[in-house]
Amino acid sequence: MKKIFCALSAFIAVSGVVHAEVLADFSFTGDSAASSDSSIYSSLTAFNVGVGSISGELVSATGADVTQSGDVDPAGTGARYQSFTLTVTGLGAGETLDLTSLTYDYTVIQPLNFAVGLYSSVDGFASAAAQLDGVDTDLDYSTPQAFNQTVTLSAGDFSGLENADTVEFRFYLADGSSSTSRYHQLDNIVLNGTVNAIPEPSMLGLVGVVGLAAFSIRNRK
Repeated sequence: MKKIFCALSAFIAVSGVVHAEVLADFSFTGDSAASSDSSIYSSLTAFNVGVGSISGELVSATGADVTQSGDVDPAGTGARYQSFTLTVTGLGAGETLDLTSLTYDYTVIQPLNFAVGLYSSVDGFASAAAQLDGVDTDLDYSTPQAFNQTVTLSAGDFSGLENADTVEFRFYLADGSSSTSRYHQLDNIVLNGTVNAIPEPSMLGLVGVVGLAAFSIRNRK
């Protein structure tokens, strides 16, 4: 009896299998704006520089490219951003895609009241999934200061995506200076997700049959 229930539990687990996927990987190797990902579940636009340029295998913008200061305001005057868009593809019957996290490297040189905020189209770019701003006075910003950011994508709208659904991510930038010697740099932008296999109705019916059979055998004993 114990073996029957163990087999049933294993069957249920397999029928709802989840596996992780790297959906986007912008490392800008050779100053390319294309993602180096190889996932069958994502079709990606080239990285949209928007402001600044790709040079030295980094996406760079200067104070002269950015007009907002302090916290970024996507709806405000002078909002500047860099972005990419994912379209879901390749899912099989009963499968959905969850976006789980986005990581990136951010480097600043001689910033003044700077900020970088990650926004997405799931809520019309209304609120930041994460924002890094302000200046740590213990750091010497005359030399490059790097920050590795990991953003957990926990909002419900990042889950249950289906084929042809699209999500755009934007990195909004702010800097209180118009100097060309003040740099904002992005690199190693990686988007992670999971593919969820939802059991077909026929599979669930089979689970029920197996469960009833196990219950009947137990009662006869």
